[in-house]
Amino acid sequence: ALDYAHRHGVIHRDIKPENILLHDGQALVADFGIALAVASGESATRMTETGMSLGTPTYMSPEQAMGERDLDGRTDVYALGCVCYEMLAGEPPFTGPTAQAIVAKVMASEPEPVTTLRRVVPPGVAAAVHTAIQKLPVDRFASAAKFAEALSAPATASSFGLSAMRASVAARSPRVRWGLATGIAVVAFLAGAGLVRLLSAPEPPRVTRVGIAMRPGQELLNPGGIRTAFAPDGASFVYPGPGATQQRLWRRYLDRLEAVPIPGSEGAASAVFSPDGNEIAFVAPTPFNLFIVPADGGRPRRVLDGGTSGGGVAWSSDGYLYYDGGDGLARIHPDGSDQEMVAQLDTAQGESGVAWPEALPDGRGVLFRVRSGGQDNSGHQIVAWDARSGARKTLVRAVTARYVATGHLLFLSAEGTLFAQRFDLDRLELLGSPLRLWDGVGIGGFGTNDIAVSPNGDLLYSEGQVSNTFSEPVWVDRAGRETRVDTVSEQGLIRGAAVSPDGRSLAFQILRATGASDGDRIFVKPLDGSPTQLVSREDGRSIHPIWSSDAREVYYVKPGEGIVRRRADGSGSAELAVPFEGAILPSALDPGGRTFVLQAEVGPAQLGLATFTVGQDTAPRVLLRSNNRLDPAFSPDGRWLAYSLPEGGGRQEVIVVPFPDIDAQRTQVSVEGGSRPRWNPAGGELFYINADGEMMVAALNTSGGLRVTRRTPLFSVSTFQVSDGSMVYDVAPGGDRFLMLSLRTRIDDEGAETLILVQNFAAELKRLEAEE
Repeated sequence: ALDYAHRHGVIHRDIKPENILLHDGQALVADFGIALAVASGESATRMTETGMSLGTPTYMSPEQAMGERDLDGRTDVYALGCVCYEMLAGEPPFTGPTAQAIVAKVMASEPEPVTTLRRVVPPGVAAAVHTAIQKLPVDRFASAAKFAEALSAPATASSFGLSAMRASVAARSPRVRWGLATGIAVVAFLAGAGLVRLLSAPEPPRVTRVGIAMRPGQELLNPGGIRTAFAPDGASFVYPGPGATQQRLWRRYLDRLEAVPIPGSEGAASAVFSPDGNEIAFVAPTPFNLFIVPADGGRPRRVLDGGTSGGGVAWSSDGYLYYDGGDGLARIHPDGSDQEMVAQLDTAQGESGVAWPEALPDGRGVLFRVRSGGQDNSGHQIVAWDARSGARKTLVRAVTARYVATGHLLFLSAEGTLFAQRFDLDRLELLGSPLRLWDGVGIGGFGTNDIAVSPNGDLLYSEGQVSNTFSEPVWVDRAGRETRVDTVSEQGLIRGAAVSPDGRSLAFQILRATGASDGDRIFVKPLDGSPTQLVSREDGRSIHPIWSSDAREVYYVKPGEGIVRRRADGSGSAELAVPFEGAILPSALDPGGRTFVLQAEVGPAQLGLATFTVGQDTAPRVLLRSNNRLDPAFSPDGRWLAYSLPEGGGRQEVIVVPFPDIDAQRTQVSVEGGSRPRWNPAGGELFYINADGEMMVAALNTSGGLRVTRRTPLFSVSTFQVSDGSMVYDVAPGGDRFLMLSLRTRIDDEGAETLILVQNFAAELKRLEAEE
């Protein structure tokens, strides 16, 4: 009944047992005598005088007791929560000898946990009731319907309510205070009329700003995408940090100095919590898949094989995951069912991609960014998709946007300026003029951002230069000792590297290198001190370099076209060697220089290995299919092919098969996990990374077949760089050292990146808006 009234613009304001009637088993809400008719704009009318508050103290919300003008349905949710509390515990949450004493407790005290008064109340029901009677409206259920849903399915009740109960048991004050000093009279009730006027204003929530420091080995990495996400209770957030062989998620609780890793989240980026906080969805690259892992770690489950990008994922209360489906905004159930496109891109208008989706409250819709024009972020638009009508509305030109429970849209310009503007959640429209908050918010390549807002009104963002890291190539010997490679200047983040067969040069794929406006470029660095050469001079991205056997040419992937080749000094023009429109990941070229084993998209959203002989084949021929990264590598004599593949239990293991007859023999080289195989160019050995993040070497005997005679750990690779979810390394010609990458930080005039936490940002937003 309350939900119906609220949806029709009416707030009851006096919910109490006396006004809930039972007739033939049906509950009826009665006595709308002091109800408030809500309207927007100047036409708003009230049935009581401004600054006055009507109601019954025992069930009156704090904001109603203060006589606030802007009441909404959440004041009735509070009152109904008090009624439910009394039904379960036998008494209301706050009692006292006088009306003044009751209201003082409403403003300043925390209720006794209902389970303390009556132990048999299920925790989920208790959590729902305590969520309803939170002092801040933003911490309660957004609607009476949501309260009813939580009571009907208590397992899905807000974890914030449980946190509030635990805080009461431990006799701790809540972090967000409405703090009135004990003993101060807050209201005087006017005799006869039942009216109350506030005599002393509550102390506003204290706004604090702190820089979040990460311990060594727990640093915030920059793999691209959305890097931080709050848990629904606002007590912790997740972010991508270092792992053994690839990045993984870490969880940082605000009351702790140490972050904790989340097992099963290896390769994760752009994470988001489920609405109940029990699970985390994330994007993992190569190809971009959607996974879900328990919030405290565990075995991940794959929701989607490919078919998405690194543009992030949103988890809505409507039960769907929303993501970049390539041609627009798509959605899928967490169990992998009901995949569909919901908002198509308008390519005729230059729209080329979707990123950073944000689920709006109550399944109302989704905010997302539409990319237009180049990669400089200036042409991007924030769009709202309407779940009711299926229509999309363009809101504002910005890099990313977040909804704040105060009824604002928070959005970030391409220049790093943060704005807030009133947002009508019902009509999905911006209201009034934008409020400029502050400048200098960090934005990385392709719009990497860290704007996160918790349900209880905290803000997390980065300040300074997000993309302030670069890759430094190093030689690492078998004992793990590092020496610096003839330097590659600080041009950017290296995402692929290869040593030439003669050992005289290095080929690199550098992300957004100097002079490149549309993504990655291929460079070659001679090790005799000569300048670094740009090889891929043509338009478009160039990725995954491979040397020709004579070291005179470099092959690389042009997405959507295939593999091209060009002279290593960058002269001449690029020639198409392997035509292929699907996705190609790092692949292998046989020592003869003619046959490729492609790690490629061999079916719809499916990876596999395919072979292509230059000058002979017209299309790749499929060798095997798999939904995992394979990383093929030819032996020095071309007789054997190594790759990694999940074995029993799902763990990646290194496999060696003869080539081209891959079914003639199959040898598992690694034990208890292995990936990224690389042969010793001198022969007789195969290197790989084990599950503990160690560089391993396997001695092989290839006479009369292939046998592993010894496996030896060499050194830990946990401090070196990964890319696209996999370790980046190559082996020097003699097999005595490895080319690896270390991340370095560039401190420039604009300052290094800092992660900033603004506690009670919602209160600050209201203050800034009032000052404006």
